[in-house]
Formats: sequence, C-alpha cells, structure tokens
Amino acid sequence: MGTGRWRSDSVAPGFHVVTATLRSAGRCPSAVQRDTLTLVAGTVLQRELDPVPCGELEIDVRPQPARFRITRTDGGPTLEGTLPLDRALVLPVGIYRLDVNAGLCTPFADTVTVNASRRRLPLRLICG
Repeated sequence: MGTGRWRSDSVAPGFHVVTATLRSAGRCPSAVQRDTLTLVAGTVLQRELDPVPCGELEIDVRPQPARFRITRTDGGPTLEGTLPLDRALVLPVGIYRLDVNAGLCTPFADTVTVNASRRRLPLRLICG
C-alpha cells in the first residue's frame, strides 16, 4: 500500500487479509500488522493499522559476564539474558527500562530510548 492512505471502491465482498508493513530492522515482529476483514456488499469498512518499526540495541558492558533485563515502559514482554550477546537486540521503537547486574558490582538501572536505527550502549559497572 505504501505510505499514507489507501482507498478502493472495487474490492469484492468476502474475506480479505489487509497487511501493513514498515521497512525495519531484521527480525522485527512489530513492523508487520495484519487484520482479517469481512466485506459485505453495499457497506463501507475502515480499518487503521499501526505497525511499529524496530531498532537495534547493542549493550557493551564491562565487566563480563553480566545479566540484563529490559522492559518497555508502557508495557509488553520483558527480555532477560546474559551479556555479552552474540548480536544486537531487535526491539520495537519505544522507551525501555534497562537493568544490568554483574557479580560484586553496583547494579545499573536507567531508561533507554530505542529508535529506528542501531544504538550502541557502552556501560562500565562500578565493582568492588
């Protein structure tokens, strides 16, 4: 459909799948949104689809290994794992809370903004 609005008066009645796709970082599930519609002859049906692009977040932490937890501040699933990662995290654009812990180090907690590009986040934990 491209960017913006799409309108057609020539769609046949019946079941249709409408898909909106944004160009985004690889492995981005939120960049595609689908909806199944049933069109009835003589009616007008409008549907808004709002796919969200992804960005990549690379967390470079010292010392290693460390544990991380990242959660979108407006809700959504929490990702947890061990750092270093073999590749950047692919996350929907938004604001996240990031927590990082390692051994005898002071825990790190802050908000991180993910935009539609690649971001490298260097962290140096204070350890004793």
